[in-house]
Amino acid sequence: MSLLKRLFLWFNLSTPASVVFCMTLAHGALLLVPYQWLDTARLSLYERGGIDSPSIGTTRAYWRVLHGDFSGAYERNNLIIFIAPLIILIYVSAVYKLISGKILKNKV
Repeated sequence: MSLLKRLFLWFNLSTPASVVFCMTLAHGALLLVPYQWLDTARLSLYERGGIDSPSIGTTRAYWRVLHGDFSGAYERNNLIIFIAPLIILIYVSAVYKLISGKILKNKV
């Protein structure tokens, strides 16, 4: 199997192992990035093109959740009360499937 195919298998989120891998990378990045970088970055569609969206501030809110600032996260985006538990559920489910050996094979 070529290196490109192996990389695709790790980043396509079709197996529990790839979900755990990608979510661990994303969580690690959010834990290491200082909040000031997120606060000064122009990440949202509203800041870039004036398109209003209910997801504005979700990354900053999730950063605050990961660092234990739940009230600050809610102030940033009140949808975080639904998003954070969903992300945790997806992560825990993937870890459980990975540990219990119920890994679904990719039929390519």
